Amino acid sequence: SLSHATDMAFLELPPPASSAEYAAKATDPSVLGSPVTRYILRWAETLRSIVSWVTSGFGFFAHSSDIVGASGQGARSVSEELAPTSPIVVGDHFGFRKLSIFGTSTGIVASLSTQGGSRSWTRFLADNGTAVSIENVFVTRRNQPMSSSAPLVTVVGRSRVSGNTVVAVLNALTGEFADGSELSVLPYSHEKVFELPAIDTSNDQQLIGLVYQDPDNQTRLGIWPSTASAAKAFCAITEPVFFDLNDGVGSTDLRGFRAECPVTEAELDSWTERSNSNGFVANKQWKFELPAGETLISTTGYDGAQSTALLGRVLGDRSVLYKYLNPHL
Repeated sequence: SLSHATDMAFLELPPPASSAEYAAKATDPSVLGSPVTRYILRWAETLRSIVSWVTSGFGFFAHSSDIVGASGQGARSVSEELAPTSPIVVGDHFGFRKLSIFGTSTGIVASLSTQGGSRSWTRFLADNGTAVSIENVFVTRRNQPMSSSAPLVTVVGRSRVSGNTVVAVLNALTGEFADGSELSVLPYSHEKVFELPAIDTSNDQQLIGLVYQDPDNQTRLGIWPSTASAAKAFCAITEPVFFDLNDGVGSTDLRGFRAECPVTEAELDSWTERSNSNGFVANKQWKFELPAGETLISTTGYDGAQSTALLGRVLGDRSVLYKYLNPHL
């Protein structure tokens, strides 16, 4: 599957010291109301870890079993490799152990541990029996301390049957469809997908933007989740949403757009992506044309949630000239 991987995302896991607190919260949330109780639970978890470490020969036998298990993986069949395994839900004390969730062009979404490469879960996505071509993987709800909500991963692909956009929201710890949802086939084919700087407060899920062309050749921005609360979260963004488009390898220009939200409060209350397939209007703001004889080879994006800056250059008078990269120009 890794040879067909198209995108990957990391999921941070809660430290093992808090696993007892998570278990207690799952059974009785009122247990963690006292700081004394939380202190005792943490010490109990630490003592169990020390006992487990000593009985395993100070970690030697556990390491040896990992080596033996790894040496026998070559003889396993494909069906055994795809068989369900126990989900990995707890990290390590130093934060090295994460889940690497990747999607492939053959419709497989899999989760691997960054420590040892053990597989946590595997999910196959298909539209009418045909594998979906997965293009993007986003962690749209991360692990939150002392929260009962499971982290979510949103997978965006393309149907090989209709060519339309396909979206699936999975539990990032188990690979199951989140909240009883199913594979969703949208009424358009996207040109670009990116994370939006907004969160749907109804389910603490980060919004995903999907750029497409409507039947009138107008560029529009659809959002996921396609709910009224998500639309309100998008329209509440204080800064304008910009994105760029190009025609792929061999093209000679880049175009920048700004998404608008010209809808009323009443329209937002009834807004869904399926009932209003026009999405939000995106107006072109700029166009950059390459010099004659030059064509586009590749493009890359950046994480919109992070600040983008270049290191400064020290001038002759010992002052520093800082260079910032503006994504809107």
